[in-house]
Amino acid sequence: MQQEITLEESLTGGKITIEHLNGRQVTLKLKPGKILKPNDVLVIDDLGMPDMKGGYGKLYLILNVKIPKQLPEETVQALLTVTINNHI
Repeated sequence: MQQEITLEESLTGGKITIEHLNGRQVTLKLKPGKILKPNDVLVIDDLGMPDMKGGYGKLYLILNVKIPKQLPEETVQALLTVTINNHI
């Protein structure tokens, strides 16, 4: 499965909702501080295909990070302030 996330979600975490293969909505929590890159894969236990033991396998979720073509100047300045002050 694939899921699009925003640049903000990829950098700061948060919650995303995906439509599962069976049609139900599933909310996933992205960890704050873990930077997600385009095409990163989240492996989620017990949300995959049914297995022979009566349980469910792993769901592999490919993340498509939506990166903007440009940022407003105030956003650039805020990012520079944060990265310079934290030596990132």
